[in-house]
Amino acid sequence: MYLICKKFIIYGFVQGVGYRYFAYKSAEKYGILGYAKNLLDGTVEIVAEGTKENIEKFKLELVNGPSRSRVERITEEECTLDKEYDSFNVF
Repeated sequence: MYLICKKFIIYGFVQGVGYRYFAYKSAEKYGILGYAKNLLDGTVEIVAEGTKENIEKFKLELVNGPSRSRVERITEEECTLDKEYDSFNVF
């Protein structure tokens, strides 16, 4: 199975609203490995490793976010698939 890695930065009202836990639950659903963490500028960074199909499904969930969040935009870039993740972590 071919795996890819994507780094997403989520902009908007995404800190203090359960966004990282929401990402964790979505990652579990799609078998995504990586992490979610708050950045100092108020954004959330997510690194996701998985199949292309599952990363796309995961991204669709990230766009919606949990009910208390307000996602304004998401940037996306390829990252190196180094297979260092054995789960999805929240920092």
